[in-house]
Amino acid sequence: MKKPLSNIIASLLCLALASSPVGSAGILLLGGSAGYTAQGVSFSATTTMERVAALSGVTDSKTIMLSFWFRAAAGTDSNTIRLFHSTNVGILLDRLGTSGLMRVICQNAASSNILFINTTATFLAGQGWKHILISGNLATATLQMYVEDVSDITITTNINDTIPWATGQSNYTIPDSGLPGPFDIADFWFDPNQTPLDLTVTANRRKFISAGLAPVDLGATGATPTGTSPAVFFSGVAASWNTNKGTGGGFTITAGSITSASSNPP
Repeated sequence: MKKPLSNIIASLLCLALASSPVGSAGILLLGGSAGYTAQGVSFSATTTMERVAALSGVTDSKTIMLSFWFRAAAGTDSNTIRLFHSTNVGILLDRLGTSGLMRVICQNAASSNILFINTTATFLAGQGWKHILISGNLATATLQMYVEDVSDITITTNINDTIPWATGQSNYTIPDSGLPGPFDIADFWFDPNQTPLDLTVTANRRKFISAGLAPVDLGATGATPTGTSPAVFFSGVAASWNTNKGTGGGFTITAGSITSASSNPP
């Protein structure tokens, strides 16, 4: 007996699904975050975002976690760009001019450096999008930095002391107006109070970057990696990128404008 045409079509469809990287339930079987695109945005040489207050809900601590995608703009290799900065150097995040290294400095209430780290990898124009992931706990002398899923850190200072995230900061800027862009950035995630993840554990890095070195979906409020929304989370399209989707309160564009980048992280 001949099979009805509809049965033949159904059989062919099942064979096609079985032989493709998509399973019969329509779920991608390959690694990565299927269907997610991290929206890249551009900061011009005049664009600045600012919060003229401390971050809401944070407390002084000895910890830090930070994740973001960055792409240097043409002609900026000799410029130091202060990507993220708070008063009294609760945090200072720089892409250094000439060397192209990424640097993080934090100070205590007496304005002494207690955390000072940098990459050996460079973030120069022409190198495309790169991901950086940082986890630190000064109480346990644990400082970790990964670039493109590879451990990459030089530690200059690592002192068991407290960063005055709440009591010492009066404003935060992205970037600092004195050392501005241009640059492209995506999925900026920062928290000073959550228990830092151990980045030597591959599964913890996969919460921020896939095995294929692609962005993963951090959730609408950035809570997916740790289960709790961070203090600062900027993501999505340019028109609303400056809206802090984290818990630390609003930022305002004080100069220039944010536009869509010419490409997104891979």
